Amino acid sequence: FLKESTWADALGIRMTYGVNGILPTGANRVVVINTSNDIITNEVTAEIASPANSQISWEKVHTLNIGVDYGIWHNRLQLNVDYYSKKSSDIIYDFPFNPTYGWTRLKFNSSTMSGHGVDLGLRAVWLQSKVKWNTLFNFGYNSNKVTDSRFTNPTRVLDYINGTIPIVGNSTDYVYAYRWAGLDNQGRSQVYKQNGEIVNADAPGTALSPEDLVKMGRTTPPYFGGLFNTFSYHNFTLGVRISYELGHVLRRLSVQNYPDYAPYSGVIGLQSDLAKRWRQPGDEAFTNVPGLSKQGYQYNSLSRYSNSDALVISGSNIRLQQIDLGYSLPFKTLEHTPFKSVNVNASVRNLGLIWRKNKDGIDPSYRTLNSYSNLPPSPTYFISLNLSF
Repeated sequence: FLKESTWADALGIRMTYGVNGILPTGANRVVVINTSNDIITNEVTAEIASPANSQISWEKVHTLNIGVDYGIWHNRLQLNVDYYSKKSSDIIYDFPFNPTYGWTRLKFNSSTMSGHGVDLGLRAVWLQSKVKWNTLFNFGYNSNKVTDSRFTNPTRVLDYINGTIPIVGNSTDYVYAYRWAGLDNQGRSQVYKQNGEIVNADAPGTALSPEDLVKMGRTTPPYFGGLFNTFSYHNFTLGVRISYELGHVLRRLSVQNYPDYAPYSGVIGLQSDLAKRWRQPGDEAFTNVPGLSKQGYQYNSLSRYSNSDALVISGSNIRLQQIDLGYSLPFKTLEHTPFKSVNVNASVRNLGLIWRKNKDGIDPSYRTLNSYSNLPPSPTYFISLNLSF
């Protein structure tokens, strides 16, 4: 019925609803027994690897998706929009258990979570003359929230700092931090309470409550997507692909393992921050790095500095993923050869960041950790020759 319309060349509406089950791992409704042979008697021995847990069941995810596909201008502009909503129930969590039964922890179905998001895709043909220009753009938004939990909301500050317990009303990837109040005149960390009172490093952890922390955001980017442009002129083609992640935060690593606290054992910290440490009274005016002196160094001082909002930075970034350049030999050139087509392509990948919001020179996708497992990929170069007969 839209054949004669001028405002749409294509229009589609989609809706799906489904339930996915996730098999519990590390928990069973039956006893799991491991057997082996004793190395001395060679008799068969057995041990209970995991007990039967009749209360465990599958995790379930209910998903609703509604989408619209739209095309106009002879389909030179195509738009796809999807909205989805997910409700997860019976999420499995590891709980403390009575150790007199033989296990200190057991897994149970505990939490429920809701999430929703939007996916948008745009395809456009801007030029169709000698020079051709096509664009593919996509945008995604995702959010989640714990809606119920067998845990009561934690009361310990470290549970919020470590982010290990689901908190009703929060996302699963929350970041909380101490409110940084600078160093005192002995080079020790100070943090603010919610009412503005300053707590020094001598105060025990019980002097602070979760309300004294500040919620910084999420570690997972809520906004993400990419942009891919393709240009062609005669037999040449050029493609440029860009990706982006926006709206999330991360903790910047500063000094790790002060000498009085633990020996160095190959971990990677930003030890260059040691050069900025507090050395003498008055230094607190221009540095946040705690001192190394007997008065300046203590566990609370380093821990509160490492987990303060002074070290939480934005993870927003845009990066250049790939550039491709190709050339196809004209058909006339191949008339007296055995080839039907000859294509030469060159590409370079992992070109790095175009823009980052943080001013610390940190690549948010490959930030320094305490190991060598998260090093950024090196640029790679490819040349290919495709022949068809």
